[in-house]
Amino acid sequence: MLAIDQTTLTRSLNLLERDRLIERVAHPDARIKSMKLSSQGRRALEAARPLWARAQDRVLREWGTKAWADTQRRLAHLLRVAVKKSRGRNRVQPRRARRGRSLVAG
Repeated sequence: MLAIDQTTLTRSLNLLERDRLIERVAHPDARIKSMKLSSQGRRALEAARPLWARAQDRVLREWGTKAWADTQRRLAHLLRVAVKKSRGRNRVQPRRARRGRSLVAG
């Protein structure tokens, strides 16, 4: 599961491109920005995979599969709540008039 806002994604992709780990590729729809791993990026990914697998194994050994599954469930719930809240925040909420006052200037 990955949750990332647009600003963070853009900055991260720019850094990966700067370091020549990814490269832009043409897309028929000019509005779409396509990227692919460069050969240097593929080498970095292959070097990182066993390190990531070891880190995951260590967490599972230390926490146990039940605690890890519970943590994943709780994080997924937290993500759903955060996404729901952020979507609701983007909506324009009507202002309530105070007693005796109108929202329309008169």
